[in-house]
Amino acid sequence: MSDAAKARVIACDIFKPELDAVLHAMRDGGARRYIGREVEVTYLSSLLHSDFDKLAAAVGAAVRAYGGPFMLLYGAKCHPNWDGVLSGCGAVRFRESNCVHLISGQAAEPGASRDFYLTAGWIRGWPGFRGDDAALGITPEKCREMFAHHCDRAVFFDTGVCAPLPEETAFFEKTTGLLIERKPVGIEIFAGKFLDALKRLG
Repeated sequence: MSDAAKARVIACDIFKPELDAVLHAMRDGGARRYIGREVEVTYLSSLLHSDFDKLAAAVGAAVRAYGGPFMLLYGAKCHPNWDGVLSGCGAVRFRESNCVHLISGQAAEPGASRDFYLTAGWIRGWPGFRGDDAALGITPEKCREMFAHHCDRAVFFDTGVCAPLPEETAFFEKTTGLLIERKPVGIEIFAGKFLDALKRLG
């Protein structure tokens, strides 16, 4: 199948565990039977969220490389000016505010509760998110104090596709002081939203 015939997706790598599972199932069942073509994904690092200019530049470079219609698998609030970044692109986008909302179906605005929400991608990527702590003068004690001030617990929305490794959960709990509570949500919520967006992509 030619590159031009592929359905193209630009995605934050926070979605990789869930999206890889959905795409694997589609390949087994025949993605071509569902949308008539294959799906190609360009994953961008979730660490780009710390710098909106870098995030915009990375998305822009991926858009230029595609040169055609694509799906943007990011939350509506992952960048303060998606309309400007994607001006004239005609991208298929999502109304859900962030990755937790897309994966769990539960609205999860920062600061709206004292729960800290996690997905498999968040737990897997946590060492990278905390990677600049020492350079910023954030000691482990300060990090745990910060989380204790704002959060009571961590809630892991478990889609069932990627169980965190014991060392991954241990690192999260050590650096935050928060115990992780598991909440099963299944893969169906995310899969439904993604497949609906594929249909809109045409």
